[in-house]
Amino acid sequence: MSDEWNNLAYENIDARLYPFSNASLVTSIFTLQFMPPKDRARTIKSIYDGLNDGGAFIFSEKGFSCNPKIQDMMTFMYYDYKRQHFTDKEILDKEVQLRHMMKPNT
Repeated sequence: MSDEWNNLAYENIDARLYPFSNASLVTSIFTLQFMPPKDRARTIKSIYDGLNDGGAFIFSEKGFSCNPKIQDMMTFMYYDYKRQHFTDKEILDKEVQLRHMMKPNT
C-alpha cells in the first residue's frame, strides 16, 4: 500500500453520534433513509459543519413519489433491473425485510 493511503480510516459508528470534523469528503449511500426522520436534518447539519472549506458531502437515497402512477412505474422499472441479478424470491424477500426499517422521503 502506498504512503498516500496511510491516513485512511474506517469506523463503524452511528452517524447521528459521530463527531464530524476536518472532513474533506463524506459519502452516505442509502443511510439517511434508515434513520428516524426527526434525526436526518441534524445529522446532515453535523456533517456540513464538519466539512473543510471546499469539502463535499455526497449522498444517495431512495425516495417515494407523491404520484402513485409514477411510483408504480419507478418500482417496476427497478424490479426489472434487479431481475437481471436476483431471483424474484430474493427481490421480494429483501423488500419484505426492509419494508419496516426503511423510511424514505417523498
